[in-house]
Amino acid sequence: QASVQGAATFLATQGAEVQQVVIETEEIIDPETQRVVRQIERPPEIRAITSEQEDGSQGALLLKGLAVSTDDRLNSISLVGEPRQIEIATSLLKQLDARRRQVAVNVKIIDVNLAGTDAYNASFSFGINDTFVVSDGGAAAVNFGRVNPPSRDNVISGQFPNVEPFDFRAVDGDGDIFFDRQNAPFDNVIEGFNETAGTPSLFARPGFGRNNNPFQPGVTDVQRQDDGNEFEFSLPSLFEYPDKFLLTLQAQITSSNAKILTDPTLVIQEGQEASVKLVQEVLTSVTTDIDLDGGVATRTITPVIEEAGLTLTVNVDRIDDNGFITLSTSPVITAPSGTQEFNSDNAQNEITFLSRRELSSGLVRLTIPQTN
Repeated sequence: QASVQGAATFLATQGAEVQQVVIETEEIIDPETQRVVRQIERPPEIRAITSEQEDGSQGALLLKGLAVSTDDRLNSISLVGEPRQIEIATSLLKQLDARRRQVAVNVKIIDVNLAGTDAYNASFSFGINDTFVVSDGGAAAVNFGRVNPPSRDNVISGQFPNVEPFDFRAVDGDGDIFFDRQNAPFDNVIEGFNETAGTPSLFARPGFGRNNNPFQPGVTDVQRQDDGNEFEFSLPSLFEYPDKFLLTLQAQITSSNAKILTDPTLVIQEGQEASVKLVQEVLTSVTTDIDLDGGVATRTITPVIEEAGLTLTVNVDRIDDNGFITLSTSPVITAPSGTQEFNSDNAQNEITFLSRRELSSGLVRLTIPQTN
């Protein structure tokens, strides 16, 4: 699992001479736009890498005189030298090429709905003589008398004058006797005869007034006699709440729920990191570039797309021989926090603002029983 370049460099520190192929690339940059317009690869060169021992140095270079060549495609090393040096170099490479440990990390991303509430609601009412008490969902009201007291607006505007029975002049209205309409949404209608018309018509029922004036008296009874007809008028009856004690108790329990969005198992090697993303791309801004070519301006508008959602990164730093795992996690949450429209190049664009929450746990050392 050691890279060929790392192994060759290590042998070079022990005195071996490494022949390395180097290919240089030259980039041609446009001075006006600062963009790379062309790349030129130069002919490959072979360079020797070795360690130089200064005068007076007492360090032993065991592999001095050993030639090493590398092959990046096959990730292999060729050794040329004395058998003893090749044996020493091979044993050193075996120590470098130790397998890295790996660990399986199970990640569960759960969407929890915190709307679970326990709600209790009670309403009651009772009346004593002319006093009526009501509690509706915790809001209480006490009324003394048979009718509700007027508000300030009622007194100022005079919307509700005193009502005198059978006196049409004291009641707002035209003083006409009202009858039920033919298309009224009621089934129980009493029929009678109108003396003047001589054809069946519909009489008004007691307890029901006109829509524009509920205090307008209505016809409740008609008696036909030889010397004339007798009509009986009365005021509409009003609904009154009973004086008995009434109680309503309502209880509502809404339980919360949770949904597993993803449940991957990441196999991470020592010294490597893995990430899980649950994101959606949103437009956060736009960039405008203006190029001047021959006096003509060319404007290029490029949208800037960013990711909104959850990104979790798990980095395994070390796995030792005792079963301890040193790792770190870095969750990042971004969510849209609002939008704004702006005008760019006579075009209406809408961008999205993102709010960001980020946490870095640092290195945490865990053992196998603690990782569940």
